[in-house]
Amino acid sequence: MQEGPKKVLIVDDEEILTWIMSKTLSKDRKRYEVLVANDCNKALEIMESVPVDLVITDIRMPGMSGLDLLEEIRAKHPDTKVIVMTAYGNPEVQKEANERGCLHYLEKPFKIEDLRNLILDAIKVSKKGFVGRVADLQLTDIIQLNCLGRMKTALSVSKDDMEGVI
Repeated sequence: MQEGPKKVLIVDDEEILTWIMSKTLSKDRKRYEVLVANDCNKALEIMESVPVDLVITDIRMPGMSGLDLLEEIRAKHPDTKVIVMTAYGNPEVQKEANERGCLHYLEKPFKIEDLRNLILDAIKVSKKGFVGRVADLQLTDIIQLNCLGRMKTALSVSKDDMEGVI
């Protein structure tokens, strides 16, 4: 995405929690910069103006939920990784978060050190994924494979000077 420190965006409607998390996690500022949004719309606004490598979002918030935000991120910023957190966790919520494409699922309360380790792991992993050519397969074949596998992924497609995301 960009060189230098990675960008980590924390999204939670509890302002005191985002403040504490940002101050604590800012100790790693040589590795990543912490950004904060107190609602999903503000998070999407930030992501339109700043390339973000990782989003950490609460699930239950007024207006758009963190799961809906996760889907928006998958559609508009497929290279951005997402960690979801919730104080109201259960197996169904975890399953839904995983199906929508979250990288990790955390239940509150959690140890900040555990979150820090997840962040460091997430930002050091390559985001390239598969890059190359697939012989004798059409784009529609790959889309069908994703559908059959019930995958909630985005495909970045480019040809010559054209680019798009499916």
